[in-house]
Amino acid sequence: LKLMDIKSKFNKAMSAINPADIALFLGLTLVGVWGTDRFLTNPEAGQKILEQMTNYTDIKMGGHAWGKCRTDDIINTNFTALDSQGNEISGAVCAIMSRPRVSIDLYYPKR
Repeated sequence: LKLMDIKSKFNKAMSAINPADIALFLGLTLVGVWGTDRFLTNPEAGQKILEQMTNYTDIKMGGHAWGKCRTDDIINTNFTALDSQGNEISGAVCAIMSRPRVSIDLYYPKR
């Protein structure tokens, strides 16, 4: 193929795309990404789960726990906290409906 043939085919394909369709696609994509992350990153629910399941103090909830929970979890949030001896802990709170789990990533013993 010659360069002019490729350019002509590209221009022909691009002219068939409606700009309104592109805007709709991008809008739905952004809403989907924002909505999913907002739904899965639930600091309030994550903190309640930690308070009920552990004796951690100074709990600080973070953002989305990428790759730390299962894909069907409806709560998927990072956290850091202190255990009863004052050791720093970080991990994720994951939950499917009524089955919450706390996943510990890092444990920093107090020196």
